[in-house]
Amino acid sequence: GPLPAQVTEENIQDQQSTRNVRIARVLYDMGYVKELNEGVKRIYRVMEELRLESPEYRQKDGYVYLTLKNSIASHKKTIPKEVMERIEHSWSRFNKTQGEIINLLFFKSEVSLDEFTEEIGVAEQTVRRNLRSLEEMQIVEKDTHKKRDLHAPYRFKSV
Repeated sequence: GPLPAQVTEENIQDQQSTRNVRIARVLYDMGYVKELNEGVKRIYRVMEELRLESPEYRQKDGYVYLTLKNSIASHKKTIPKEVMERIEHSWSRFNKTQGEIINLLFFKSEVSLDEFTEEIGVAEQTVRRNLRSLEEMQIVEKDTHKKRDLHAPYRFKSV
């Protein structure tokens, strides 16, 4: 059936609602469910942990459809094997700032110059110099078509 009245496609992560309380309780008591009202949040969390695209909910003709995409190779958060190998091979030679840049990209996937500067706590020029070095090593890339784009996000190099 459709989503409950208070739940929408936009608030589905935050709005808890159990369609059939009795079935939910039985599944919980039998150990199939870790905690009540965890399903949607768990789906979003696991998809993010696996670096997959966010779930897509939509309603049509009184039904709710959930699409889970597992095309990880084409997802912009996916780190190509070649890049991971470069990181592993060079890890002991990275300076502290380069290591923090890589760790921040693992955590956030895309980070702007301003965010790097704020999160790492070093001067903008230091971040720029280290990003250039990581770009030369084919580890990171700037996601923009403009020559000078101060707000462009950096991410791991796509192959």
